[in-house]
Amino acid sequence: MKIARNVFIITIILFGVSFNNYLKAEPEKAISTDPIKEEFLKTDFPELIVDDRKLPAEVQKAFSGRMKLANPEEDYNNSDAIKNPSLPSCRLFFAGEAQNKVFVYYEQGGVFLTYRLALFTLDEKGRISGQNFYFLEAERAKDLAALKSLFQKYSGRIN
Repeated sequence: MKIARNVFIITIILFGVSFNNYLKAEPEKAISTDPIKEEFLKTDFPELIVDDRKLPAEVQKAFSGRMKLANPEEDYNNSDAIKNPSLPSCRLFFAGEAQNKVFVYYEQGGVFLTYRLALFTLDEKGRISGQNFYFLEAERAKDLAALKSLFQKYSGRIN
C-alpha cells in the first residue's frame, strides 16, 4: 500500500513538472502541424461579429440545441448547475468572417467554464465543408490580436 502511494505521488509530481514546463514553453519554439490553425492565424478578419444572428446560416445551425449561443451581454447557463433550462450553455465573445472562413470565439459553461474557438470553412454554397473546435487554456482575449496570440500559445484541438 505504501509503495503504491509513493508511486502515485511521484507520478503526480512528474506530471506537474512536465505540465509546468509546457506552460513555460516559448511560443516561437512551438511547431504547429495544424494547417487549419496556421490558416486562421494568417487570415485578416476585417470586421468582428458580436451578434450570433449575423453569423452565416450554417454556422448558426452548428450552434443550435445544447450548443446554442447567447450574445455577449445575454444570460446563459455558465456552470453545470442549470439556472434556467431555456438558456444557452455557451456565450459568444466575438466572431469573424473572411472569404470562406469563419471563426467563433465563445465560452462554454459546465463543471469548468472554458474558452473555446471554433473554425469553419464554407464551400461556395455556404455549407460547412470543414470545422475544428479548440480549447483555450488561458485568460479571455479582449480582441482578435489577443485571441490569435493566445491561440498560438495555448490551445488543444477538441476534434
